[in-house]
Amino acid sequence: MKYIRLLFASLIITSLAYSCNPAGTVSEGTSAVLSPSTAIYKPTISVRWSGRMLVCNNSANTYTAYQWHLNNQAISGATNQYYTQEKGLNGSYFVIVTTQNGTQLSSDTLSLHTAPY
Repeated sequence: MKYIRLLFASLIITSLAYSCNPAGTVSEGTSAVLSPSTAIYKPTISVRWSGRMLVCNNSANTYTAYQWHLNNQAISGATNQYYTQEKGLNGSYFVIVTTQNGTQLSSDTLSLHTAPY
């Protein structure tokens, strides 16, 4: 059973090597090394707490720092995973995050107009 799994994995790796190189310049017997995905995705934000809180999704624990922006200006002191505004969120918001390897990524912009409480 172990041999079958290894053979199957070898076939997949060979197929991947040829599909990534349609010219077929990978010589027979060459092994391909596949590393785990290191893709870093754009941060996503959502509105919570009846339109008074923005949350940046960090379920993969990829981000180490945050800077929230309102109408293309950095919000002073808004450097947490969450941003709240007691009177409601009004304007265009996005967050710039820093990843564990120092890369900075920006979320999409959300335009919000919530009624004050």
